[in-house]
Amino acid sequence: MKNKPVWHNKDWIKAIPNLDNTHHQQILKLIEFCDKIVEGPNSQYLRNYVIIRLGSIIEGYQKAIITTLVDNFEIKPSEILGSNELKIDLDQLEDFDVTNVTKGKLVAITLKATNPRSLGDFFAGINEVKNFFQWFNDLANEEIQRRDWWHFVKQTLDIRNDVVHNLADVEDTPKELHARIDRMYDFASYSLYFSTINLCLLNKKTAEAKDVCINAKLRIKIDKFKSITDIHLKNKAKNRIGTKKL
Repeated sequence: MKNKPVWHNKDWIKAIPNLDNTHHQQILKLIEFCDKIVEGPNSQYLRNYVIIRLGSIIEGYQKAIITTLVDNFEIKPSEILGSNELKIDLDQLEDFDVTNVTKGKLVAITLKATNPRSLGDFFAGINEVKNFFQWFNDLANEEIQRRDWWHFVKQTLDIRNDVVHNLADVEDTPKELHARIDRMYDFASYSLYFSTINLCLLNKKTAEAKDVCINAKLRIKIDKFKSITDIHLKNKAKNRIGTKKL
């Protein structure tokens, strides 16, 4: 990802979803579908479908989250991608002004959401933390007492990729798939909440950060959030907000 130019592609940009209630509704429908699976000649195909569909929903959700964060907080794409270049096919020049191009969408089209390392790199760049999954782990453990998110996300995406590319079959039972859907959706949603709070704090908008905690009904308090995050921030972010280097 780093130092590679960004290609403008009209169709890719138009395909990026908005951050709205769509993904939540799709998750609810997928859970309902999963709960109706019963053992039979087609149950394996149905379970395979669930993991593929889950990957698609989470990918769209993450791209919508990244687009929104980059645009709302005016984050420079080069700080995330490590490149200052945008490439465009000369035959597409007439499309450039009509595809609602934003900085966030240019960042999102380069995301490989089925690759946990790509996810980690993008969110680390957005949040100015050294390792996104380690930071997420510590915050999530405080909020919902769960850790090992890297392993879980990687395992889920690996299963999805094996089903799509290697003709593998899902081994999870419908009940286990239901739990996997819930946790993957938690991962994406908390990525949004934690990132929004952190970016508010980095931009010295403490009141807005507290509002996010209240509106998202999070249990973690701002002071605890800050003390955990300070350990993970890159030094340039610490210097900007006046945090003592650790």
